[in-house]
Amino acid sequence: MRLPKRRIIWIVVAIAGVVSLSVADSTIDANNIVHDSALMPVGAILLLVAFLIFVFDAIKTAIRG
Repeated sequence: MRLPKRRIIWIVVAIAGVVSLSVADSTIDANNIVHDSALMPVGAILLLVAFLIFVFDAIKTAIRG
């Protein structure tokens, strides 16, 4: 059984998003200001894109039957 390309894409993008969020870190400076890593928004965007691809894949699979 071969997976469709869109399913492989959303799985890979979701894994990349989770890894990005796992590696990201935050620091607090002397003025108690939180500085987030640049990887946090990247991970969030990747997970959002993965979710949108997942929804598209689910709708397309349901329509195709």
